[in-house]
Amino acid sequence: NLTDCIHHPGGPVFHDGYRYWSCCQRRTSDFNEFLKQEGCTSGRHVWKIPKDDKRFKYCRRDWHQTGGHVIISMFAKNCDPQESSVEANQTKMSMRLSSNGKEKEYDVLFDLYGAILPEKSEVEYMIPKVEIRLTKADICSWPTLEIQKPKEAPQQSS
Repeated sequence: NLTDCIHHPGGPVFHDGYRYWSCCQRRTSDFNEFLKQEGCTSGRHVWKIPKDDKRFKYCRRDWHQTGGHVIISMFAKNCDPQESSVEANQTKMSMRLSSNGKEKEYDVLFDLYGAILPEKSEVEYMIPKVEIRLTKADICSWPTLEIQKPKEAPQQSS
């Protein structure tokens, strides 16, 4: 299908009585409200992923914060530090995670909610996950990990 649609690129998460999509983190305890959540991304669906596609189809992530840090856990097993990379400036972070000799790859770009100090931030590769510890530029609470992109208003036909 070549028409654009609004959808959730992430997967559903059911945790501690809450239901939300991993991509936009709008939490609710009501299942019907969860089902009514409008998608957070506009784009074209890829109905069938080619068998030779090397990307991780889905990489679960979680995040939490302390006063001066934001900690992001990317649950991609056995990532190779030599083949993977995490790069950041004060407001954006990109990562490419690779495992099994580049058999699986995952690329993501974060538009961070607040400013960070990249030179004081750290990445740790563990067997079950990759943990990124970002140092905040200001000690304040972030309501979300990423800036929510404004939704485009639907076009009206005349």
